[in-house]
Amino acid sequence: MSTPEQRSMAASAAAHARWAQVGPAERREAGARGRRGLIASITKSIDPDGTMDPAERAVRVESAVMAHTKLMQLRSSQSRARKKAERDAAKQARRVA
Repeated sequence: MSTPEQRSMAASAAAHARWAQVGPAERREAGARGRRGLIASITKSIDPDGTMDPAERAVRVESAVMAHTKLMQLRSSQSRARKKAERDAAKQARRVA
């Protein structure tokens, strides 16, 4: 069984290998498909029956997408800070040793 870090590294390697094989148009289209999928998923969670007023649904979906984006930014920032702290601690440990 692999660790979450190992799975993340494997996924990252696979993504880089894929992007090395395609041009910018294909990368843009892949990104657009991902955004459409995210919006569709959020829309379904906000209005599963499709009965909400379309204007209200659009406002709520936009807010939910922004919330998702901000949460991803927060998690990325936390991860970078944690990794920096780990690097700094390792550097300090090497100095002491």
